[in-house]
Amino acid sequence: MASLDRKMSTEFFVNGSPLYEPDADGGVQMEWNSISADGSGRTQDGVMHIEWVKQRIPKAKFSYKAVTREQMAYMNNLVQGKTFQFTCPKEDGTPETFEAYCSTSSGSAYSAYFYDGLYRDFKFDIIGTGA
Repeated sequence: MASLDRKMSTEFFVNGSPLYEPDADGGVQMEWNSISADGSGRTQDGVMHIEWVKQRIPKAKFSYKAVTREQMAYMNNLVQGKTFQFTCPKEDGTPETFEAYCSTSSGSAYSAYFYDGLYRDFKFDIIGTGA
């Protein structure tokens, strides 16, 4: 069985349970999206009119270069197939908690002969529901 010492995060939580610490070099990327109403857009005089339905819907994109089978299963069990409360740092460093979901997670197995139980490029996105 492969071993990969990865610490639990002190910043990223799903329903109060920590995720594994993401890679230091780009392991988590934060995005914020806004949704405009159907009637938003440019008028014939070229002026943009936007009626916001929801602003700052967060999305956290996690990426791990390598994880064990057990680490991947732990994180998948936290996020797959349900909505949950996700806690992460805001731009100013203070914690923010919001309702979220994860639609897809993926990872590729290393050679079972040389790296039994390790997966590479494990990725998943945590997306705010906007609720």
